[in-house]
Amino acid sequence: MEEVEIKGVPTIINLAKNPTGANVSLRILNEDDDEKELLFVLNDNIADGFDVSWIWDINFNTLNNVSRIITSGTRCYDIAIRIKTAGFDPDKIEPYLNLDEAVKKLYKTNTKKYVIANYTSLQPTRHALGL
Repeated sequence: MEEVEIKGVPTIINLAKNPTGANVSLRILNEDDDEKELLFVLNDNIADGFDVSWIWDINFNTLNNVSRIITSGTRCYDIAIRIKTAGFDPDKIEPYLNLDEAVKKLYKTNTKKYVIANYTSLQPTRHALGL
């Protein structure tokens, strides 16, 4: 877990390579009672493994005070669908294939941010965040 400030906004960045890592990241997010937004970046490159079916083992059923979720990466639509099927309001889910565009949209608000990225998406995400 990395805590930084980007454009004056507290941002927590977590790596999640599997459902256990993702669930730990979501547990940390849920322990925070502040309003927040989530960026979930999911790739399916060789180093990640082409099979992203593990996203169905992530517990998105309860998201404490999450007002918006942006998804990105090569599998942004898959993770968006997974979050939607968990019952999160589909009008508050925004998928963007382009990571720079996703980050730009994320920081349209000053709400606290949580970022979850899988293995090959972590460094590009950090770069897009200006880190």
